[in-house]
Amino acid sequence: MQPVVGMDVVANGCSVIHAFKKRNEPYGRMETLQHGEEGFERLGEVLSILKEASGVEPVVVFKTTGHYHRGLAGYLKRSGKSPTVSFST
Repeated sequence: MQPVVGMDVVANGCSVIHAFKKRNEPYGRMETLQHGEEGFERLGEVLSILKEASGVEPVVVFKTTGHYHRGLAGYLKRSGKSPTVSFST
């Protein structure tokens, strides 16, 4: 399995993230990131660290939640940091 960063996008302008090196193998701790320049920069750092540790480009997975996910999706697209999977229910 490819390394993955799972994200729970919440309505108050932040996301809870957790990185996994592979299935059932957490990498680091859960973090809460604000949706803004500083938070997105931290996400970029986490993705870079995970890529270096695993040797493989990580995937970012999150649920599309109304408009709350749009800043995050825009950052990922602009940065070209990693493939992204989003889904809605």
